[in-house]
Amino acid sequence: MGSRLSITIRNDISEVSRLADIIELFGRTNKVAASSTFEINLVMDEVLANIIMHGFPDIDEHIIEIKISLNGETFSAEIVDDGIAFNPLKSTKDDRGASLEEKGIGGLGIHIIKKYMDKVAYKRVSNKNVLMIKKVVTIEQ
Repeated sequence: MGSRLSITIRNDISEVSRLADIIELFGRTNKVAASSTFEINLVMDEVLANIIMHGFPDIDEHIIEIKISLNGETFSAEIVDDGIAFNPLKSTKDDRGASLEEKGIGGLGIHIIKKYMDKVAYKRVSNKNVLMIKKVVTIEQ
């Protein structure tokens, strides 16, 4: 499988578990510690679920492109979709201290992404969202 991989998935929530399996195999193949792979999968699940559930104004099929790589101890992922322009880093909602009744929908995913990733960047290129995440992982010997 190597240290680089390109994956395309459809905007179907069932594709998230398929991607999780691919990331698990990528992690094992590259001797990434299970704890690091878990955190990567947690973030990828959150990112993709949000794109699939909230990113498209229609019911058409859309393709989401994902490129993952491991360079030394740095895991990187680039997620590209043609959904509605949305910069998750500009989200200001943070209701972690609110009661369940006070909480609305959304906001926690951004917190999860920022908590588990070392670097997160967003840009809009050619009418596409491009989210880049990086994490220093533990490599098993």
